[in-house]
Amino acid sequence: MRNYATKPVTDDCSSAGLSPLVDDDLRDALRTLSCVPNAHYLVRDGLVFVFSALLRHVKRELTRRHLDVGTKALPLIVDELMPSVWMPALNAVRDFGILPRFCSPVVVQTGTGDVFLGLLHDEFNALYPRLFKTTSERFTALADLLLGQPLAGEIHNSGERSIVGVSGGSRREIAANLLVSDTLAVFSRDVSKHFVCEGQAFVALEPYGAEGLPIAPVVADGAPLALDVFVHLEACSYQGELTNLSTQAFQDLRAAERHWLLARAFSVGTVSSTKMATVASIVAKAFGQLKWISSKRDTLAQKDLPLISELSTLYPELRSVPPSILAYDWRGFEFARIGWCCEGVPIRDCLFPLYILGRRVAGEDDGFSPVIDCGAVLVHGMLNGLSLAQSFERARAWWVQEQVVGGRVWRAWRIAKCLESLRSRSAGVGEPITTWADSVKSDSAANEALSLPPMAAGRGTSFLFAVDDL
Repeated sequence: MRNYATKPVTDDCSSAGLSPLVDDDLRDALRTLSCVPNAHYLVRDGLVFVFSALLRHVKRELTRRHLDVGTKALPLIVDELMPSVWMPALNAVRDFGILPRFCSPVVVQTGTGDVFLGLLHDEFNALYPRLFKTTSERFTALADLLLGQPLAGEIHNSGERSIVGVSGGSRREIAANLLVSDTLAVFSRDVSKHFVCEGQAFVALEPYGAEGLPIAPVVADGAPLALDVFVHLEACSYQGELTNLSTQAFQDLRAAERHWLLARAFSVGTVSSTKMATVASIVAKAFGQLKWISSKRDTLAQKDLPLISELSTLYPELRSVPPSILAYDWRGFEFARIGWCCEGVPIRDCLFPLYILGRRVAGEDDGFSPVIDCGAVLVHGMLNGLSLAQSFERARAWWVQEQVVGGRVWRAWRIAKCLESLRSRSAGVGEPITTWADSVKSDSAANEALSLPPMAAGRGTSFLFAVDDL
């Protein structure tokens, strides 16, 4: 599963190839001038204003005149340069890497092995309906899109098509030389879903609605009906703009998210409300029966010996866990929980045993809260009389199925947020200008809110208690 929580935050400095420390003051000064649009690009009367072009020209002119950013001559310099930074759309795309919002260049491989250049809508995960043989053809298409002209064409559904790479950089500005080096991650998709949004045709690379989703496990009789769950799709609006995602389909998906969250909350809540000694006994039994697979981490470093001693005292139920895995997972748990590995004295946290169990079920590269929930589902099964093998299979099935549901919900959430953004902003206007300082002040929480998949968002409550409580 993609770990959206660790998605790197791109900023406008890096996307323009500029040093944030050197250019921040100048960017801030320029965006405050009344004659400068506060946007990366602005389309007007068939021309495109390009902020990065203005930044480059002003910087060069200040250097030539031996002036600093605070000079009173800055407004006059900008006035002189403004006509040169309004340009044809093709120049904006080709020379300054300006892209329409949510649009990325990709490489498309057909089922017959032919390779073409294409364009992808990032939030819809859908291809624009035309493929290109040359970069020049794609530049022209991007320029048309920038000017608000729908891209016509058709991708015939003749076998499987796959996106074989996506170029790097920000989706708002990708340097022109990167448009021909599309060589990243591999995806295989069955291209069969054609739809239209605001006059533009697309080909979806994944299903959008609730059709075909696995059904959430039945919550046991007597479970509280008002469990505290946050349903992400209930926090955004959708008005049926996509022809292949009806308002009813969105509501069905919203209901599916709620059912899965309630099922998960019940399992986790049952474990959390069970007497700690009982949970510890079940955990110890599970770890005692697990077959630990050898790995390159089997060698315990000398520096880990004090840590193992502390953890063995704090977590007597984990004594059957190989010391190397115990140390490795503790550092992973710490890093996921607080963002770094603390070398201080470890503490007793009842989520740690669930974290270790969850990693055995879900793998080692997934998010913090989902892994702990996975461990809780396993323990919940054993609390209800299932064997370790049965509980493990149940937790694994739950994990795999929830990833399907979570992926579908995550896509719908991105679609809804994208459409909300389009409704609130005029066409032909790029993202606002930001500085490195803005990124620091905004805090990473805002980025996590946009990056975390809805089914995996939020971190579980950490329950602390002493060994004597067991």
